[in-house]
Amino acid sequence: MVVLAVWGFSEWAFPLNIVVGLGAPVLAVLLWALFLSPRPVLRTELYLRSLVEIALYVAAAAALWSLGLPVVAVVYLLVASALGLWSGLRRLR
Repeated sequence: MVVLAVWGFSEWAFPLNIVVGLGAPVLAVLLWALFLSPRPVLRTELYLRSLVEIALYVAAAAALWSLGLPVVAVVYLLVASALGLWSGLRRLR
């Protein structure tokens, strides 16, 4: 969430930076609460949960890349994907 907020506030011009800087983390939290939280509002299949999770990982990595941190973005994406895969496999048991 912090990465999305920093990206929104720093990469956009004045009127839009407030909207994107506040809106991007709020959207990420909303998606997490709807689909990924321990007690999600919308119970969906593992496939849709995985797609939402991957979309959030890619959004954060893209924000890091846009901030000029490509190595951090790739490392984050690899670690987050590995942990997401591990967590998903544990849910299948």
